[in-house]
Amino acid sequence: NGGSNDIIFARRIVNYVPVGPEFTLASNLSSTHRYPDVKIDGGGDGMVVWADDRTGEFEIFGRKIIDLVPAGAGDFNISANAAGGQFRPKVSIDGSSGNGLVVYEDNRFGNNAIFGRQIVSFANGSELQISPSDANFHREPSIELDINGTGLITWASGTNIYAIRVNSFTPFAQGLEFLVSDSGAPGLDRRSDASLFALHGEGLCRQPRIRSQLRARVRDHRRVCRRRR
Repeated sequence: NGGSNDIIFARRIVNYVPVGPEFTLASNLSSTHRYPDVKIDGGGDGMVVWADDRTGEFEIFGRKIIDLVPAGAGDFNISANAAGGQFRPKVSIDGSSGNGLVVYEDNRFGNNAIFGRQIVSFANGSELQISPSDANFHREPSIELDINGTGLITWASGTNIYAIRVNSFTPFAQGLEFLVSDSGAPGLDRRSDASLFALHGEGLCRQPRIRSQLRARVRDHRRVCRRRR
């Protein structure tokens, strides 16, 4: 932004070529923006989310996207002034209905937990606590859902990766999460048949890229690391 704060910009891409000028998504350009994430369907409809400190601490904001351009009355507060600060949002949304789920790190308990906000017709629905409130530091959520809101949320806790199922855009109850791996940081990819591939890595592979060509079968994390090298 040429000043002391960073803001989120976007640009349309058509047939892998930038089209038109870049544009801003936030209504407040004096605050600092971090950790953008985007989910767009084949028709160009979806949502962008990011962390924004306009209220004095970082909270999660979002903006509706229609036909690859910002739409609606402007951005809106997704985490809704929860104390403690929220970071690293991830979004999965059906662009045709506007129904989805945003997950994020939340420090309201003084030690990060994973929370989520249901999105209904591109507006806020219920907020949900996804990970336990315990002494562990839950971080780096990832989410992948189909158009019916079925899929997985993953996150890192200590050196472990956990996941929880989602049905109709609603995560299963706490206590039903399951261990995916005892090493690394999470990522998800979806095949067209709605099966899921959970990526995790260690060392140089701590933040692995999600690769669509990897098939949705269980692979040892060391094999994934060797593929990347």
